[in-house]
Amino acid sequence: MTDHKEYIPTGIKEFKGTALVTKTMTDLQGYITAGDLFKLLDLTAHACARRYCGQTVQTVQVDPLEFKVRVKAGDRLTLLATVNITGETSMEIGLKVINKPEGTDIEQTVVTGFFHLVALDSTGRPVKVLPLKPATESEEQRLELARLRKQLRKEYAMKMTELNRLMSY
Repeated sequence: MTDHKEYIPTGIKEFKGTALVTKTMTDLQGYITAGDLFKLLDLTAHACARRYCGQTVQTVQVDPLEFKVRVKAGDRLTLLATVNITGETSMEIGLKVINKPEGTDIEQTVVTGFFHLVALDSTGRPVKVLPLKPATESEEQRLELARLRKQLRKEYAMKMTELNRLMSY
C-alpha cells in the first residue's frame, strides 16, 4: 500500500521557490547538470500543481527545453511556476528559472518550459481538477497561449506518427 497524503486544493495558480546550486549538482567544470536542473523544474511543477488541485500529481509530458544560461555552483536560482490551463484531470504548468550569479545584481533567464501533469487519487487513477478561471489579463493570455501550444502538440504528434510509419526497423 502506498503512503498517500491528503492535500487541500487551494486554487492558487502560482508557485515560487529558490534553490542554491551546490557542487553535488555540477559537472567537472562546476556548472549545473541538465539532469539536476530538470529535477528542480519537475519538483517546482509538482509543487505548483499539487497546491492548486489538492491531489498527488504525476508528470506525463514535458515540452522541449532549451537551457540558455550556464549556472555555476554557488548561484541562487529562483523557480517560478504557473498553472496555465487545466483539462479534466490534467494541467499545463509554465516554468521559468532565473539565475542571479553570486556577487552580481544581474538576473538571467536560464530556461522556460511547460510540464504537463495529471492529478491522481490514492489508488493512482486520474481524478478531476479544479477548472482554471483566469482572473487577470495576464492569466487570460497564458490560457490562450496554452490552447495554441496544445493544438501544436496535436499537430506535431500526428506528423511524427506519419513519419514513424515510414520507418523500417
